[in-house]
Amino acid sequence: MALKIIKKKIGQQTIKEVTYESASQKVTLLSLGAAIKRWETKDKEGQFENIVISYANDEDYLKNTKFLGATVGPYAGRIYPSELSFDGKTYPLSKNFMNHANLHSGPDNITTHNFTVKKLNDHAVLMETQKPAADHEFPGNMTFFITVVFGEDTLSLTYETTSDTTSVANLTNHTYFNLSGDLKATILEHTLKLPSHQHVELDAFFMGKDIVKSADTPFDFHEPKRLKEGIMPLKNSAQKGLDHPFLLKAGAIELWDETSGRSLKIETDYDAVVVYTNNILTDHVFNHQKTDQDHLAVCLETQHIPNDMHLFEKPPSLIKPGETKKRTTKYTINHQCKPS
Repeated sequence: MALKIIKKKIGQQTIKEVTYESASQKVTLLSLGAAIKRWETKDKEGQFENIVISYANDEDYLKNTKFLGATVGPYAGRIYPSELSFDGKTYPLSKNFMNHANLHSGPDNITTHNFTVKKLNDHAVLMETQKPAADHEFPGNMTFFITVVFGEDTLSLTYETTSDTTSVANLTNHTYFNLSGDLKATILEHTLKLPSHQHVELDAFFMGKDIVKSADTPFDFHEPKRLKEGIMPLKNSAQKGLDHPFLLKAGAIELWDETSGRSLKIETDYDAVVVYTNNILTDHVFNHQKTDQDHLAVCLETQHIPNDMHLFEKPPSLIKPGETKKRTTKYTINHQCKPS
């Protein structure tokens, strides 16, 4: 096992690239957006291949309009109305989604921040960035820490957020997974299992309407089923596939691909996961010179329910002055058997 940190240039910026190798995985992170750039794991034949979407051109990470692999914050997901109100003061937010809602914190997201990187030991790094109140729409001078811990077959991300005024903190990682390896196929034949019995309905503007039961609907992944069984019935909806929050119960999120033999288990102390099946395409070129296509990959964004400050009296994302909001998501990869 080996952890290395090197400096490299992307455009005019000097960034740090973190690599970790074990017998089971090879992971590459960028300080730019604290992004997972590559994640190579073995298939059932022992062949290493990349299981995430990566840009073919590193300079695309400078803007990262598709949020590939990046840490999204201060608030992941859509906010409508596009404003926050705390302590008698209202903070207007940019309407960067359909001129209607604030998506992934708009221009104030930390996806393009160049995080500082500190090696903690041979298996862990600490990444940090800040947002002064004067420089962004969200209230408070905010600091974001991400502790990345590598294992033989695991990757753990612990998010910590502090603010000096009342604000919201809802960080997620926006990695697009495709377990076929090197984008050889779409994720339609991938199998997904969610520890969830409820999901959030979305309106034509992609905003949450009601929390409803998932049983006997395309959204029921409590028992494992192919992603296409959830995607295809939604092709004529506004979302054109899955782009929905699911409320999590105890247990792990599990994704696997029978052809490659690869599986992914995700455990988190967040209360929800947004399942997004790449329904909105861009003109970027990805690794292996692949162009974007429907359902090329799936995002499993562990987070609080989007727009929770407008949905609940006590939103889980709320952060008080001097408080540290802390959440952890752990990923485990396998290449020899299906998940439980």
